[in-house]
Amino acid sequence: MTDESLLPEISSLAIRDSPARAGDSASSPPDLDVSVALDHAEAVVRKWENGTGEQMVWEISSEDAQDYLLAVDSLQALLGDGDGGPDAARIQEVLRIAQGRLKSEFKHLLAIHTECVDPSWLPESFSAPSFSSNPDPSDEDGSSTNPDGVSTEQQSMREQSFIIDLLPPAIVADLSDIARRMANMDHSRDCIDAYILVRKGVLEDSMFLLGVERLSSEDVQKMEWKVLEPRMKKCLKAMKVSFKVLFASERFLSDEVFAVDLEESDTCFAEMANDAALEVLDMIRVFATPDKPEKLFRLLDMYETLKELLPEIELAFQGQVCSRVRQEAADVLDILSGAARETFVGVKNAIETSLSTQPVVNGAVHPLTRYLMNYLSFLSEYMDTMKELFGHQESANGEAGVAGGDETSEAAGAGEDENEVGALRSPLVPVLMEILEALMRHTDENARLYRDTVLSTIFLMNNTHYIVQKAKHAGIQFVIGDSWLRRHSSLVRYHAMNYQRVAWGKIFSYLRDEGIRGPGYNISKEILKERFKNFNAAFEEIHRTQAGWVVSDGLRDELRVLISDKLIPAYRSFLGRYRVHLEGMRHSERYLKYSVEDLENLINNLFVGAAHGSMSRRRSITGGG
Repeated sequence: MTDESLLPEISSLAIRDSPARAGDSASSPPDLDVSVALDHAEAVVRKWENGTGEQMVWEISSEDAQDYLLAVDSLQALLGDGDGGPDAARIQEVLRIAQGRLKSEFKHLLAIHTECVDPSWLPESFSAPSFSSNPDPSDEDGSSTNPDGVSTEQQSMREQSFIIDLLPPAIVADLSDIARRMANMDHSRDCIDAYILVRKGVLEDSMFLLGVERLSSEDVQKMEWKVLEPRMKKCLKAMKVSFKVLFASERFLSDEVFAVDLEESDTCFAEMANDAALEVLDMIRVFATPDKPEKLFRLLDMYETLKELLPEIELAFQGQVCSRVRQEAADVLDILSGAARETFVGVKNAIETSLSTQPVVNGAVHPLTRYLMNYLSFLSEYMDTMKELFGHQESANGEAGVAGGDETSEAAGAGEDENEVGALRSPLVPVLMEILEALMRHTDENARLYRDTVLSTIFLMNNTHYIVQKAKHAGIQFVIGDSWLRRHSSLVRYHAMNYQRVAWGKIFSYLRDEGIRGPGYNISKEILKERFKNFNAAFEEIHRTQAGWVVSDGLRDELRVLISDKLIPAYRSFLGRYRVHLEGMRHSERYLKYSVEDLENLINNLFVGAAHGSMSRRRSITGGG
């Protein structure tokens, strides 16, 4: 039997009986020429220490690498259970040399094939169908591996995360082969230390490219919103990419390289990734402080994202050695929840401390009204999360109770929609109601800034109408309830009727019949001329003033109709009865200035927001209707 034939035979025996491949201890080789086999294995090992020591086995060829692994397997098989017979010392010395070589090869393979991950392209891939899919419960049969030999944990990680190849698959297989031999020689720690040294460094570089940074609470508090918001968006991206891609991929790689002992993989991954994960979570924690109302949406984004990532964090950072990361993630989620709640509750205070010294020009919608209702409209997209954050109020008997005082109780008891009643039970309701009522008080206070009572009424009508319409279409109607909407819709109508009474009440006095007829029921032309003159002057003043006022879309036409429905019939009747007494008189056009059509056109020119409306477009009605 030749030397060349001995090595494969003994290696085959070693692979079959090695502890790494079977649960039983390796037995001594059968009756073979052990000395010849040992000579050959030693020759293979020492070949790379004498003359070729600076070369790396795995760089030369895969055949050389396999020969080297077979030589190590043979030596371990020859050593058997540790006595090795008279050649034990020699075998152990050769294995010591092999151990040093494998350690160097492991470090070298890692170093030359490891590259920093540029995460800039990763978020665009999140929408890919293969990116994240929930595991199919029907696929779970309680087994620890699938038919391909992949562990359940690895399969779940691939399904829930976006696993990328951090190293070429062939190199991963080589590293795993080396790690298995090192484990058999009780030198796993050498591989773990080398792995941590290389992978931790590249992970830190990837985190740097991702924008993970160390900030203090003081740094964040000093930032203006235009600086803070981009930083929070960058933090959000870092959360997604780091936990969904980088850490998940690192965990998958670690499990593949150290597949021989997953406890070692846990230790290796923890020492390599825990600090980086805690740094990401610490960055989130720093941003998770209650602040200006506009910060709420970024806090909610962070909360929703971290909550979505928790299963993946649990999967990647499993085991006792990673428990700190899991606990910190849960703690940060609670902190985000509290910060979001406190920020939303603070919206009421922000309204109450927002003081105006000048009225809004032309009675338009106040900027704060517009801002807040758009704010709530945008918030409706997060309504399920908001209800979750504010919890579900329980009554004394443990059943869901209705929150929000008399108004919500009225809605829940008046046959409201089932979804609405469910929404009204949330403790979010009274908070939202307080915000809306604070806005209504703010509107009332700003209305008092107007010297013109009529314009003050226009302002109240505009703002209340805007609030009601936004609430109807903002997705919050099921939270505030129909009762609130009906009450404030009635308030809009009240302001409209009040406007008509205050603004137009006096002009109707000029269209009354009382006082026009003198003794003997003769019509006094002087009084009649005075009536038309006063009517014209009053109408022109109203038009001059109110043409430049602003009334909200949708409400503008309704208000014009409201004016026309009362003024046009009254004017048509008055004109029809009395114009005949002035027609033909000298300067009659001074009194009979406007036809019914003129008035209709001029009323339709009200509230256009211009500096003043045109009064020139009229036709003479002297001598015709």
